[in-house]
Amino acid sequence: MRNKICCLFLLVLPVAFTHAQTNQIDSLKTLLQTEKNDSARADLFNKLSFAYSKSKPDTALLLAQQGLSLAKRDGFPYVECRCLDVIGTIFNNT
Repeated sequence: MRNKICCLFLLVLPVAFTHAQTNQIDSLKTLLQTEKNDSARADLFNKLSFAYSKSKPDTALLLAQQGLSLAKRDGFPYVECRCLDVIGTIFNNT
């Protein structure tokens, strides 16, 4: 009986994480559409690309590159480093 409960828990657990990931992506997209500050937009591109890095690496790479170019253009070295980190993670995963 205990093994059945453990197996059921392990089957349901990934579904819960997938639903939470979708909510996070939706909220980041909404924030990105309304944000006017360039440094905050670059950071949102970075966060959104990290959220997509496992499920859609091609989309994640494009978003990270957009964040990187915005951070380079406006001189935000911290966000620039974080975008490069996500790009490296995407290449490592693929």
